[in-house]
Amino acid sequence: MNQLNSKKRLLASLFKRTGLNAILAAVQNRAFGPHARVINYHDISSEMLESFEQQLRYFRQRYLNVGRSELDRILRGDWKEGRPGLVITFDDGLRSHAEYAAPLLENMDSRAGSSCPRNLSMLRPGNSGILPPNTPLRHWLAMTSGWR
Repeated sequence: MNQLNSKKRLLASLFKRTGLNAILAAVQNRAFGPHARVINYHDISSEMLESFEQQLRYFRQRYLNVGRSELDRILRGDWKEGRPGLVITFDDGLRSHAEYAAPLLENMDSRAGSSCPRNLSMLRPGNSGILPPNTPLRHWLAMTSGWR
């Protein structure tokens, strides 16, 4: 896994240094017109927080974080904004989403959607893997209910 991540980082660095990211983004905007990028995250560890925050800042500069009503406008072709939309999603309803991702998203005034675990009883604070003890449910709920 670490070897794969280092290859991804090397490739991303190469794209950034050569300007290929900007070129591809311009081509995509011209070719597709109004569109949204969907970014999906899984687990966010404490070691990834700095990188995750950098990614959010990058997205904030280049995209408009959208909810359902804005996404509907994009799909209808009614999107008149200067930047593409961005949909951020999280899979699996993991503890790290509430503990790390939600507070960062909240501080950056960003929205995200989260898939809800099939067994909602898993959402009780203190249940291993989902929410840490004494973590306000508002962080997790801010992610799931904030995507409107």
